[in-house]
Amino acid sequence: TWAWATLAEITEVIRGSSPRPKGDPRYFGGDIPWIMISDVSREPGKYLTQTREGVTPAGAERSRLLQPGALILSNSGTVCVPKILRVAGCIHDGFVTFPTLSSEISKDYLYHWFHFIRPRVIQANKQGITQVNLNTDIVRELPVPLCPLPEQHRIVEKIEELFSDLDAGVASLERAKANLKRYRASVLKSAVEGRLTEEWRKEHPQTEDGQMLLDRILRERRDKWEKDQLAQFKKKGKEPPKNWQSKYEEPSVPNTSELPKLPEGWGWATVGMLCGYVTSGSRGWAEYYSDEGGVFLRIGNLDHGTIRLDMRRIQHVRAPVGAEAERTAVRPGDILVSVTADVGMIGLAPIDVGEAYINQHISLCRPEQGFSRDYLAWCLTSDLGQRQFKAMQRGATKVGLGLDDVKATAIPLPPLADQEQIVALIEERLSQIDSAEKTIEAELIRSKR
Repeated sequence: TWAWATLAEITEVIRGSSPRPKGDPRYFGGDIPWIMISDVSREPGKYLTQTREGVTPAGAERSRLLQPGALILSNSGTVCVPKILRVAGCIHDGFVTFPTLSSEISKDYLYHWFHFIRPRVIQANKQGITQVNLNTDIVRELPVPLCPLPEQHRIVEKIEELFSDLDAGVASLERAKANLKRYRASVLKSAVEGRLTEEWRKEHPQTEDGQMLLDRILRERRDKWEKDQLAQFKKKGKEPPKNWQSKYEEPSVPNTSELPKLPEGWGWATVGMLCGYVTSGSRGWAEYYSDEGGVFLRIGNLDHGTIRLDMRRIQHVRAPVGAEAERTAVRPGDILVSVTADVGMIGLAPIDVGEAYINQHISLCRPEQGFSRDYLAWCLTSDLGQRQFKAMQRGATKVGLGLDDVKATAIPLPPLADQEQIVALIEERLSQIDSAEKTIEAELIRSKR
C-alpha cells in the first residue's frame, strides 16, 4: 500500500518573493510578519509563531503572503528546514511552499519526512565546501514515501509520542545537570566553611590549630628571608647594616568584619600570608611563539569550578633568556589566577608541569611550605573566593584585579590534617559529580541520535 512519489507529483511547489529594494520603508517595517531564515532556525519545534520583522501591505503584495496552516521549506542558507505557520506571514525567495498539497497528504507527515531527509539533501546538493542552495526544480524532485492517510496519521502520532518522551527525558537530564553544578558549588562551600569535615574533626582532635599553623608559616617565611639576606651580604663581603631586619615586609592581615564565622581551631589568613611570591605574567610574547618549547599558559588553560589546568589548548614559546622568563616561570604547585577578562579562574600547576610561563592575564601565587596547596586552590575556586574577586574587580570597560587584590583575598585556615581531609573529600565528591556529568552528556548525545 506504499509507493514513492516526487513532490511535483503531489503538489505545486511555489517559491517566495522579496520586495526590492531591501529595507525600503514603503515595503518594510509594517505589521505583517516577514519570515526569515533566522526566524525558523531560532524557534524550535514544528510551528512558526512569530517573526522579528514585518512588511507593509505594499510589501506583502510584492512578496508571497501565506495563511496559518501553510507548510514552508527553506531552500537557501540553512536549507530543508520545514515549518508549519501559526501566523499569516510573507515568505521571501529563500523559502518554498506547497499551495495545492492534496488533502490525502498530511502536512505533519511531510514535515517529519523533510526533517528525516535533511542530512541527505544537504550532502547531495553541496556547492563548494559548505554552501547549499536548493532551486525549485531540486525541491520538486525530492522523493516522498506515500502511504494511506490513516497510516500517515498513525506515523505522526507515534513519532510525536516518542519525541515527547525524549523531550521529557532531555529536560530531566538538563535539570540533573544543573543540580550537579549547584551540588559542585555546595561541596566547595561546605568545605571552606568547615561543615564537610565536621564529623571527622570530632574524632581527630589536632594539636596545632589554624592560628598556630599560620604563625609557624610566617615565622619560617621570615627566617628564610633573613637567611637569604645574610647570604647576600656575605656574598658581597659586607656586614649587615644596622636594623636591616626592619626592611622585612609583613603581609597584611585579613579584614574579617564581613567574613563568616569559622569552626573552632580555624583562623583567617590571606593569599599574601600564605604565598611568599605573587607576580603577574608577561605581555608582548607573541614574537616568541613556536611550535615547540615551553608552554605559555593563558586564560584558556584555566577554568571555573576546578583547579586542573586544561592542557588541550596549548601555545608553545621559546622563552627569552633573562629575568622576565625567570620571573614568570611556573613551578609545580604554583596557583594561577585569571586577573582580567573572566576573572577568578584557577589553575594548580601539577608536579609534571615542565617548562611553562604565564601571560599578562594571569597572576602566579607561589605557596609557602607547611600547608596544602590544593586546599588553597579549592578555597579560591569556592564561592567564598569568587565573591571576594568579584567585589575587588576594578575598571569601567575592562575589569580586572591587581596583585594587591589577589594578596588580600581572605582564606579560612584549618589545621593541616583537616586541610588534607577536606581536599580528599572534595576530590572524592567532585569525582562522583564528574562521572555523573559524563553519564548525562552521553545520554543527551544518545537522545539526539
